[in-house]
Amino acid sequence: EFTAGPPLVEALNVGAIDVGWTGDAPPIFGQSAGANIVYAAALPSNGQGEAIFVKPASPIQSLADLKGKRIGVGKGTSAHNLVVAALEKAGI
Repeated sequence: EFTAGPPLVEALNVGAIDVGWTGDAPPIFGQSAGANIVYAAALPSNGQGEAIFVKPASPIQSLADLKGKRIGVGKGTSAHNLVVAALEKAGI
């Protein structure tokens, strides 16, 4: 078992496992770092599997409210990719 996609991609890269299932971003980040992996299959995203969320009482209610804030994600994960893409789209 892996806690997230990046350690799974690393295990594939070093030959510790033969096959793995992960989200879209970890293999992309892995390949950009030189991982030698092959895609056996891919499924299109429906756009409903991830979200940026805050506590209900949070003053953060939009992407613009994230400017200057600290955001926690697992490096190289699909969540990392989602946050980067959302911030870029919002011009932050």
